[in-house]
Amino acid sequence: MRHRAGRSLAVVSAVMLATTGFCVLTGATTASRLQAVGVVQANYRSAYDILVRPAGTRGELETRQGLVRPNFLSGQFGGLSLDQWRNIQAINGVEIAAPVAMVGYVSVDLGLPVDLTDRVDRRLRQQLLRLSPETVADRGLTRVPSTPAFVYVTRNRLIPVRDFINDRQVHVYADGTELSADYVSRRCPAASQPPLEVLSDGHRELVCDWLRDDSRSPVSHAVRAYQLIDDGTFRDATVLTRGRALPVMERLVVRQPARFSLLAAAIDPDQEARLSGLNRAITSGRYLNADERPQPGGGEHPVPRVPMLATDRLVSDEEMTVAISTLPEPGLVRAGGDRPELARLTVDAGAALPPERRALSTVWADWLASNTASGETIDIHDVVTVTSPSYDQDGDALRVRPADPPERLRSAADTERFSPLAVDTAMRAIGDDIQTDQELVVEGTVVGALDPLVVTKGRELTGAPMETFVAPSVSGGDRRSSSALGGQNLLPTSSITGYVAAPPQLLTNLMSLPDLLRGADAGQAQSPLSAVRVRVAGIDRFDAVGRERVRVVAEEIAERTGLDVDIVLGSSATRETLVLPAGKYGRPPLTVHEMWTEKGVAAVLVRAVDRKSGILLGMVLITCVLFVSNAVSAAVRDRRRELAVLACLGWPAHRLAALILGEAGLLGALAGVAAGLLTVPVATAVGIEVPWSRVAVAFGVAVALTLVAALVPALRAAGAYPAAALQPAVAAARVRAGTQRTILRMAVTGTRRVPGRTALAAVSLAIAVAALTFAVAVDLTFKGRIIGTVLGDGVSLTVREIDRVTVVGLVVFSITAVADVLYLGVRERATEFAVLQATGWSDGALVRLVSLEGLVIGMLGGVTGGGVALVAISFFAGGITPAMLLVAAGTAGFGVLLAATAGLLPAVLVRRMPARHLADE
Repeated sequence: MRHRAGRSLAVVSAVMLATTGFCVLTGATTASRLQAVGVVQANYRSAYDILVRPAGTRGELETRQGLVRPNFLSGQFGGLSLDQWRNIQAINGVEIAAPVAMVGYVSVDLGLPVDLTDRVDRRLRQQLLRLSPETVADRGLTRVPSTPAFVYVTRNRLIPVRDFINDRQVHVYADGTELSADYVSRRCPAASQPPLEVLSDGHRELVCDWLRDDSRSPVSHAVRAYQLIDDGTFRDATVLTRGRALPVMERLVVRQPARFSLLAAAIDPDQEARLSGLNRAITSGRYLNADERPQPGGGEHPVPRVPMLATDRLVSDEEMTVAISTLPEPGLVRAGGDRPELARLTVDAGAALPPERRALSTVWADWLASNTASGETIDIHDVVTVTSPSYDQDGDALRVRPADPPERLRSAADTERFSPLAVDTAMRAIGDDIQTDQELVVEGTVVGALDPLVVTKGRELTGAPMETFVAPSVSGGDRRSSSALGGQNLLPTSSITGYVAAPPQLLTNLMSLPDLLRGADAGQAQSPLSAVRVRVAGIDRFDAVGRERVRVVAEEIAERTGLDVDIVLGSSATRETLVLPAGKYGRPPLTVHEMWTEKGVAAVLVRAVDRKSGILLGMVLITCVLFVSNAVSAAVRDRRRELAVLACLGWPAHRLAALILGEAGLLGALAGVAAGLLTVPVATAVGIEVPWSRVAVAFGVAVALTLVAALVPALRAAGAYPAAALQPAVAAARVRAGTQRTILRMAVTGTRRVPGRTALAAVSLAIAVAALTFAVAVDLTFKGRIIGTVLGDGVSLTVREIDRVTVVGLVVFSITAVADVLYLGVRERATEFAVLQATGWSDGALVRLVSLEGLVIGMLGGVTGGGVALVAISFFAGGITPAMLLVAAGTAGFGVLLAATAGLLPAVLVRRMPARHLADE
C-alpha cells in the first residue's frame, strides 16, 4: 500500500465516495419511504371508504381526471331513496352507511341590533335618522348597499294601533280613534300599522311606517317611530298593542334586517355519530335523536316544529356596516301636508353620525345563543336549491362559468328574503324547485350547537376536501389576487349564488324530511338523499387485503343499486387553479387556488415509492461493488510479479488471499472512516436529515464493500499457478489469429483480450444508463400525477433532488470504471503499442484505437442499460410511450459518448510511452 500510494489512494477515494453516496441515498430513500408510507398508513383513510351518489352525478372533471371539488354535496339535492340506503346497510362488509340529504338553503333574519341611544339629539322636538346598510364580503372587495330604513324620534305623543278589524277594514287606535284602511293607504301607501302623532297644536297626523319612492316603485323603506319620554326612555309606537301598554326601552336599539342563507341537511344521527363523531362536537344543548319526530307548533295555524342542530360559528368574513345620518326635515315621514319627493330622504346625505359595524359571525353567535336559551324557533318559508358551479378549461386553470340569476332575484320584494349578496354575479344557478308559497312551511327548533372543526380534528391530511362539514380552502392563486385578498383565504358568504359554498349549517334528522320537503318537486321528495358514505369493516391498514375488501363491497353496492359508487380510500388533496369572474359590486376577477380531492392517490404513491426506492438502492449496491471490484482487480493485476515471487517463496494460497483481503479491508476501513465523517455534512448540504448513527453504518458498509469486491481477485491470485502470474495479463490465446484490416476491428479484438474486465466496465455503464433512463422517465411520468397533493410533495422532492444526484454519481462511477479499464489495457499492452509505433503507426492512430475501444464498451453498456430501463418501465408503468423510447435512446447515446470520451486520457498516455518497451521485448 505504501509503495503504491497512488493506487491505494484511488481505491480509498473510490470506496469513500461510493460509501458516502450510498449512506446519503439510503438515508434519503428511507426518509422518503417512511414519510410516504407512514403518512399513507396514518392518514390514508378519511371518515369513509366508499361514496355512493345518484347515477349520473359525476361531472366531466371527475370522470376525466378523478377530481372532486370540495363540498360537492352543496349542489346535490336528492337522488337516492331511503330504500336504497337500507339496501346498502344490509350488504355484508358494510360497517357504517351514513346518509346525508341536502334539503336546501334557508333564509334567516339574524336581526342586526343598532344602538341609536347616543345618536339621538334630546334637544330636538322631532328628528329623523336614516340607516343605510351595506354588506361587505370577500375580504372587503364586495360592497352591496341595501335599502335604507328610517327611525323617527319625537317628543310628541304617539298613539299606536291597538287592533285591526278585518270585516270592517278599520284601524282602531289606543285612544279609540278609528281610521279606515282605505284612508290610511291613501295617506301612507304601503303602510302596515302607522301610529298617530299629536302635534303641539293638538292636530293629529299619521306617521307612515312604510314609505315608497313613488307609486310605481316596488322599493319600500321601513320607518320605525319612537316616542322620547321626558325621563329619557323610549316607546316603540309601530307595534300592534292588542290593548297592551307600549314597552318601555331604556336604550333605543333597533333591529336592522340581516339576511343570511343557511344550508340545511338531514342526517341519520346514529350513523353519523359512528362515522364522523358528530355527537362529540356538541358545544351546547343536546344531540339529535334518530327517532325524534316533528312536533306540532302553537298559534292559529300550527306548523310542524323540527329539531335542528346549528353550527356555533359562521365561516365567513362577511360584515354589515350601517351608516347613520340625521335628516334636516323630520316631518317628511308624516302624512299631513304637501310632502316633497321621497327621493330626498334616500339621496340627501344629511349629517353623518358614527356608523355601526358588526361581523355577521358575531351576530350569528349572539342570535344562536339567544334562540337556544329561549327556545325560539326559526321560521322557514322558502327552501331554495342551487346547482353546482360549471367550469371551462383555460390552460392549466379552470374558469368558473357565470350563471344567470332567475328573474325573481331582480326584484326588491324577493331579494329582501335573501342576502343582499344574492344579486351579485351568480356562479350557481337557482334550481327550478323553489318553494314560492308565502305560507310558513315549518319551524326549526334549535336543540343544540356544534363545532364542525371537532369532526375533523386530527385528520387534517385525510382527504379533508371531501369531509361533509369542512369549509373549502380558497386562497390567492397569483400575486395580484393574493394582494387583493390581503393574503387571506376567500371565505363563504351568505349568498346562495356565490362560488365558495359553506358546509351544512343546520342539521336535522331523517324523520323531519317529509315536513321540510313539502312543496319540493316530486323527485326530491321521493328520493331525498344526496349521498351515502360507507365505511367498510375490517380495514386497519393500507394493504392489498384492505383494498380488496373495499373493492368487493363497492362492487356489490353498484350491482344492487345501480348508483354511482366511488372508492375514496386513499384519496388525497390536490391544488386546483380557478379563475372567478368579477363581481358587480367591486370584486375584481380573481385567480385562486382551491384544494380539491384526487381519488385514490395514496394507492399510487405507495407502489411508486416502493418500486423506485428498491430499484435505485439495488443499482447503487451493484455499481459500488463493481466499481470497487474493478479497482481491486486492477491492483492485483498490477502486482502479479510480486504475487508470483511470494508464491515461489512458499506462500500458501490462503495466505496470498489473506494478503489481498487484508489490504482491501484496511483500505475499506480508511475509506469508511472518511465516509463517516463526510456523510452528515454532505447530507446537510443537500437538505437531507441523516442521523449520526449512519457513521457506524458507513464504516461497516465500506469494509464489507471492499471485502466483497476483493473476494474474486483474491481467489484468482491464490488459485493461479505461480509461474502463470509472471505472464502478461492478456488472453491472446482466446483470440483467433488473423489480419486486422481496420482500427475498429483491432479495437474489438482489444476489448476481447480480457473479457471479464471489459464486461465489468460495460455492466457498470449499463447500470448507470439504466438508472439515468429510469429516473428521467419516472420524473416525467409522475410529475403530472402527484404534484400538488398532500402526500405527493415529499415524494416529488425526492425524485427531483436526491434521485438526480444519485444518478449523476452512478454515471461518474461508471465512466471512471471505463477509463480505468482502458488505462489498465494500455499499461499491460505497452509493448504492443511500442511495436506499432516502431512500424510506423502515428500517435493519432493509437489515440483512435484506444478511443474506439471505449466506444465499443460504451455501445455494449449503453444499449444494454437503455433496454433494461425500458423493460423496467414497461413492468412498473404498464406500458411504453414514444416519449419513453426517446428518453431511452437519448440516454443510451449519452452513455456511448461518455465512454468514448473516457478513452481520451488513456490514449494520451500511449503517446508518452518510451521506446524501451520494444527493447525489453
